[in-house]
Amino acid sequence: MDVEQLEKIANSTFERWVSLCRQEKHSLAKDEAQTLIGLCVETIGGQNEADSETKNAALELGILFRGLQDFNTVYELIKSSNYELDDAQIEKVWVLLWDCKDRVKFSKSHYANAVLNILLEKIKLLEKQIDEYAGSAIYTSAEIDCSVICSVCRADYRSCDHFAGQIYNGHLCSRTPIDLRLVNFAAVELPEDPRNRLWPWKTHEAERGDLVLENCLILRSFRLDDFLDK
Repeated sequence: MDVEQLEKIANSTFERWVSLCRQEKHSLAKDEAQTLIGLCVETIGGQNEADSETKNAALELGILFRGLQDFNTVYELIKSSNYELDDAQIEKVWVLLWDCKDRVKFSKSHYANAVLNILLEKIKLLEKQIDEYAGSAIYTSAEIDCSVICSVCRADYRSCDHFAGQIYNGHLCSRTPIDLRLVNFAAVELPEDPRNRLWPWKTHEAERGDLVLENCLILRSFRLDDFLDK
């Protein structure tokens, strides 16, 4: 399979995905996206001997359709009868919104389509609705002591020839932390990762006015291309 064939299949799948979403058939839309993701995974790591250009295109498309799945899952959750009464569901939707946003933003530079702008607008609206429900957002920010290796060659990132955010033969380069040690963390208004939100139902003030956190995340792992591990 070459790039042209892969993109033709992806375009057809994307059209079907859009049609199913318009009918609010999000479960079926997720299945459509998964079919394309499976093809991308096979192209990158299978025995079809795809060239580097095709593998890179497969990764880009895989990330896009993984983001589309995130979008479907969000709408499945918010359409459930107990969504607004279940704080855990709201927390899950918040994380999925950011997963979807990061993937769609990455994909926009590789796959131009007006629908992606519409998705980002819908995400923005849902974020606003959650902010109105949960109040002003505060987040955790962790100070971590660790070593950083390249996700492509597994060497010390400072000494390798790869660049984070670039794709090499179907693999996305990223700075991968290892041997992590938590040094400190703080509550901030402008976080590095908005997924680490402090929800009002998980915080309260102690007698002396200190902020007490209960079961709050201070560090979360996220990869655009996590589908390659499944």
